[in-house]
Amino acid sequence: MNNKIEYGISSKPKINESVNGDAYFIGNDNNTFLGVIADGLGHGMSANKASKAAVNYIADNISKSVVDLIYGCNKILKGTTGAALGIVKMNLSENKVEVAGVGDINFKAKSKGDFNPATISGTVGYNLRKVESYSYPLNKGDVICMFSDGISSDFELKEYLDMKAQESAEFISTLHRKELDDSTVMVLKHIAND
Repeated sequence: MNNKIEYGISSKPKINESVNGDAYFIGNDNNTFLGVIADGLGHGMSANKASKAAVNYIADNISKSVVDLIYGCNKILKGTTGAALGIVKMNLSENKVEVAGVGDINFKAKSKGDFNPATISGTVGYNLRKVESYSYPLNKGDVICMFSDGISSDFELKEYLDMKAQESAEFISTLHRKELDDSTVMVLKHIAND
């Protein structure tokens, strides 16, 4: 765990599937913390192949910008089912967060400032349009929740703020998971400012 970011993840395959079509990545590099969720289109092996290819590309290119990571994934996912993709990149030395999403990846946050990123419609590897990222100040105590469409968005993040990040992710997954879809939820908490 990065000494400034606490994270929690819960990721489960669709009921009666042995392979998860969602994948995730957590990494850090030079005072930068990165959280990624890729949701391969469909279910099973073909979705898993696409989502794993996306997170593997990102793991190998962590220092690139959020937008460049998505465009890079778009190139390597050609010929796969494609994927929805969400990225949260926290620059801990500059206290800022950059967020981008394509497809059915959602974000919720508790922040001292405005935090309202929008994902663009489309599929990485198939019909990607212009990608935009959103930058926000990163403050001590900020919490960002990113989740695939296998998690219902009908929850209030404030109900889970007093928990550790892993406990929050597990509760959100347990209470708001759609069993007929792969599901991933990632909770990121900024716990220090220096």
